[in-house]
Amino acid sequence: MAISRKDPKGRKLREGENWRNDGRYSYRYTDVRTGKRLTVYAQDLPELREKEKQIAKDMEDNILTDGAIKK
Repeated sequence: MAISRKDPKGRKLREGENWRNDGRYSYRYTDVRTGKRLTVYAQDLPELREKEKQIAKDMEDNILTDGAIKK
């Protein structure tokens, strides 16, 4: 059985989520339109998961995300 990754507070991290040594959380995903890996950052895990939900909703609705708009 695989060992689940956890942050210093003992919370399980989902696929794509990371805890950084500076105390921030990051989420990496691939933009389906451009094929590029993008990263979003947040100060805490609930804030990061809200951003993840918004990204998933935007991708489902075919809305350009911030990363795609920058180009």
